[in-house]
Amino acid sequence: MIEKGTDYIELAAALMTVGEGLYKLGKWLEERKTEKESKEKSEKKKPRSRKRRKRK
Repeated sequence: MIEKGTDYIELAAALMTVGEGLYKLGKWLEERKTEKESKEKSEKKKPRSRKRRKRK
C-alpha cells in the first residue's frame, strides 16, 4: 500500500529500474537457453568414436 506523501516520481523511477532489471534478466535467460540448445544440437551431430576391444 502506498503511504500518504509518497513521492510518485521516486516511485516511478524505482519501478522503471525494476522493469529494466527484469527485462535484462529475461534477455539473459533467453540467450542462455539459446546457447544451451545450440550446444545440445552440436553434441548430437558429433559422431561418437567407438573403440573396439581387443580379443585375447
